[in-house]
Amino acid sequence: MDQEKGEGVFRERAEIVVAALRLHTHREGMAPTVAELVDLCRYSEEVTRVVCRRLEEGRVIESILTPFEERIALRRPDLLPAVVSDVEGAPSMGEHTEASERARVHRNDRLARGLDPGEQARRKAARMDDLERKFKDAGRPKPNPLDALFGDPD
Repeated sequence: MDQEKGEGVFRERAEIVVAALRLHTHREGMAPTVAELVDLCRYSEEVTRVVCRRLEEGRVIESILTPFEERIALRRPDLLPAVVSDVEGAPSMGEHTEASERARVHRNDRLARGLDPGEQARRKAARMDDLERKFKDAGRPKPNPLDALFGDPD
């Protein structure tokens, strides 16, 4: 997708969803369901739900759950510009891809260091030294912590 085409897509969809909410509420006197929003906006259900979820996170709309259905109501339409500008300022797909690639390379490097035979030998030697020290110390009687407070009874 071109960068020029990608700019403002969420803004446009969010404005259309909010307008559809207002229109349905005015016509029917009640908040619409997601299926009714899909019919009004002519977007797919997935796109409509994603836009609604982002608007709900920004507190522009609210989801009203009943035992039978889920309705979407307008909560604070004045917050729409702030929510849209936050989303528009989000990293682009290219930046997101580069960041995930750097994270993958970092994970692979850590994994390669962990599988390095020299590193494994060093960790095994350190573990064996620790076990030997614990085994040697296990036969010795441990000092009583109360002796430090009250003195040695001997």
